[in-house]
Amino acid sequence: MIRASFYYDQAEVLRAFEFSGHAGFADRGSDIVCAAVSAIGQTVIGTIEELVGDTFSYGLDPVEGKIACRLQDYDQYNETEKIALGALMFSAYIGIEQLVPNYGEFITVEKKTYLEEAHD
Repeated sequence: MIRASFYYDQAEVLRAFEFSGHAGFADRGSDIVCAAVSAIGQTVIGTIEELVGDTFSYGLDPVEGKIACRLQDYDQYNETEKIALGALMFSAYIGIEQLVPNYGEFITVEKKTYLEEAHD
C-alpha cells in the first residue's frame, strides 16, 4: 500500500509531502497506481525546481518506493512564489485524492502537522 502524507504548518500551508510504499496493484513495472503516484510527485517536484531552483529539498528512491518534497525556510520565497508553490503542493494533494475513489484500497492519505525541525 502507498502512504501519501501531506504536512501542513501552523498557518495551514502545505509545506511537504511524502509518498512511500508500493501499491501492490500489479507487478513491478506494470503497476498503474504506483505509476500515477510517481507521476504526480515527480511532476510537482520538477515544476517547483523550475520555479525556485534548488531552494527546497526532495528525494526519490524507486527501490524503497519513496518520493518526498519539502519547502524549508518558507519565508525565503516572495508572495508570487508562495502562491505558485501553494498551488503546486495542493495539486499533489488533489492528484492523490482523485486516485482514491478507484484505487483507495492501494492508497492511504494522511494530513499531518509540519514540524520544521523534523524536516530540515
